[in-house]
Amino acid sequence: MKIEGKGIEGAVVDLHKLDYLMDKAGFVRGGQWDYERVTYDYKLDAAEKNITYYLRVQGYAVEGDVDKGNAAVKLMTPLLGKHYYPHGVEYGDGEDFPTSLVDRSNSLLNKAKELIQEFKKVDTTSIPVSDVMKEDVAVCTPEDNLSTAASKMKENDIGVVPVCESEQKYVGLLTERTMINKGYAENKEGSTKVQEVMDDHAPSATPDTTVEEARNLMNDKNLQHLPIVKGEKLVGIISLSELPTDQHQH
Repeated sequence: MKIEGKGIEGAVVDLHKLDYLMDKAGFVRGGQWDYERVTYDYKLDAAEKNITYYLRVQGYAVEGDVDKGNAAVKLMTPLLGKHYYPHGVEYGDGEDFPTSLVDRSNSLLNKAKELIQEFKKVDTTSIPVSDVMKEDVAVCTPEDNLSTAASKMKENDIGVVPVCESEQKYVGLLTERTMINKGYAENKEGSTKVQEVMDDHAPSATPDTTVEEARNLMNDKNLQHLPIVKGEKLVGIISLSELPTDQHQH
């Protein structure tokens, strides 16, 4: 049974923070091994013999790798299921659930929603991007072949690589979208250099740029990622999907 309209589905949260928030809401993350998906369950005991109910919240990585712990996870519509011993859990819409159980599930989901929203609501007019940026950034040089850049994108499960000269001097940005738009498909990059394809006028921000300013810039320029540069040195990168929400927005 799908429990829709609870405001959880569609939320994007960093995996480590999501683990903490869901644990605080009483959900247990499943131990299954997966690169792309996560599952959080809340066990609901029932009076019926050999029957247990489970409230499940699933999510999938929109960026990064779940197995490596660096994923940004987008949550899906919660499910309420019934476990029949020894057959397993059924989440079909044809299942019959007591009203009290549905009410309790709604209450649990509301708690999870509040925790996620509270975490994401900060005053973005004052918080600098240095507080939320990712500092460990995969980069390439202008002299690298596109095949090298493409390999780094694949290895790190990212669609963008900042281009730096020696000592992390930022000189441009290479995106998977740019490579595709310019006709450089995977395994067909040949000896083309990064500097021939990169955007050397790509926007960047400084560490003291506020989250609100960065978000406005990214929305205005249709950017999903924004390099953070101090002087001429690359010091980090931010992703639009991971920026916290302004508590003053309505």
